[in-house]
Amino acid sequence: GTAHYVALGHIHKPQAVRAAPCPARYCGSLIQLDFGERGQKKSVVVVEATPGRKATTRQVPISGGRGLRDISGTLADLERADVGDDYLRVTVEVDGPTPGIAEVVRGFLPNALEVRLEYERDETPREEVLRSQSPREQFATYYHHSHGVEPTPELLGAFDRVHEDVTT
Repeated sequence: GTAHYVALGHIHKPQAVRAAPCPARYCGSLIQLDFGERGQKKSVVVVEATPGRKATTRQVPISGGRGLRDISGTLADLERADVGDDYLRVTVEVDGPTPGIAEVVRGFLPNALEVRLEYERDETPREEVLRSQSPREQFATYYHHSHGVEPTPELLGAFDRVHEDVTT
């Protein structure tokens, strides 16, 4: 027999398979599962299949669930933001590294899943500079570039222990 309808899974975006010999669809996820899906409209598909007849499909939008949203601004901007009950990825505009800012942001935006800082950083270290450094120096350079501060002695000690474990 020939299939009247093929239901496919795994891909999160609901979509039809256009070149299929019978109606075929990826159902998609029922809610937004990661920030790559923010703004994506979710749905379910109602399929009517009768022996001997072509299956018909009808896509029904889903309006439930909490959305995922990116927001950015200064702390003052973010405190005034109207975000409803969406889950948030927050980018805070600051002058430089700001320890503890994630907790401050979550104090007024409790649905913040991720808090990132945006500030002017030094230029990325050149490849030839990195090649001339030891692994410990490369880590310190990376850490300083990413966080704007030098790694603590405790962090460097942890790096040394891990590096020793993987190289011996």
